[in-house]
Amino acid sequence: MTFAPRFFLRDAVAILPGNRRDLAARLERSCGLARELDLDLEITLDARFFRDGQDELLAAIARQAGAFRRTLFHLHSGPDLPLGDNAPTRQLVDYCRKLIAAGRLHGVCVHPDLVADFAFLQPLHGPECYLAAEVLDEKCTSHNTLAEIRDLLERHQWLGLVLDTAHIAGMLPAGEPDLAAYCAAFASRVVEVHISQMGNHYDPAQMGPDFATNHSLLVLGERPLAANLEPLRTLDPLHQKGRVNLVIEGVIPAGEYGRLLLADEARSFREFFR
Repeated sequence: MTFAPRFFLRDAVAILPGNRRDLAARLERSCGLARELDLDLEITLDARFFRDGQDELLAAIARQAGAFRRTLFHLHSGPDLPLGDNAPTRQLVDYCRKLIAAGRLHGVCVHPDLVADFAFLQPLHGPECYLAAEVLDEKCTSHNTLAEIRDLLERHQWLGLVLDTAHIAGMLPAGEPDLAAYCAAFASRVVEVHISQMGNHYDPAQMGPDFATNHSLLVLGERPLAANLEPLRTLDPLHQKGRVNLVIEGVIPAGEYGRLLLADEARSFREFFR
C-alpha cells in the first residue's frame, strides 16, 4: 500500500503582526491559509480556555472543526493544570466527545508530560478518533527519550504516537536516536507527524532583527526535503487505512512572505509523497 499522508496546518504556527497572542485572529488566519492551499487543520485546544471562560474562542473552534474535511486537536495546558480528574479537563473531554459524535473531530494529540491520568482521556479514543502522545524535546523533563516513549506505549496499548521532527532532532545532542529510528521502532503506532526543523532560517530582512524561533519550515533549510522526510516512507499505514496525518508546524510569518513560504512547503510535500 502506498504511503499517502493527509496534510494539515497547525493553527499555532501563524505569526501575526502586532499582537501575537490574539488567539481568535490567529485561528482565523490559519483557517484562511488552510482553505487557500487545500489543507486540513489542527487546532490548539487548551484546558485553560475552559477555566478562564473563553466561550467565544471555544465557539469559534467548534465552528471551524466542522468547516474542514478532517480536523485534529492539539490539547494543551500548563503545569498548574495537568490533564486529569479536574473540572477544566472534564469540560474539555465533554467538548471533544460532542464533536467526535458529530463527525467533526478525527484525532487528538497531547503532550504526555502534561497528562496526569491517561485513563481520564481514554474516552476520546475510538473508531472515529485517535488519541496520541507526542514525542517531546529537551525543553521538557520527560517523554523526550525513545525508552520513555516505548514504556508509555507499552502501558497504554490503545494510545497512538505523534512524531515531531524538530523535537527528535533537538534530542540528538543528548545521544537520542534520529527520526528513522523512531519510525522503525514504532511504525505501527504512528498516527501523526509534526513537520518542522530546528533553527531560525527566515530572511532577517523580512522578519526584523528581533525575531527568534527554533521551528522553521523545511523548504528554508539546507538539507534536501527527501533527507528530512524519507524515514516516513517506512511507516506502516495499514492501521490508518493507508493514511498518516502530516502536520505543517514551522512558523508562518505574516503577509505575503509567509503565504508564499507555506504554499511552497505544501507543494513540496505533495510532490514528495506523490
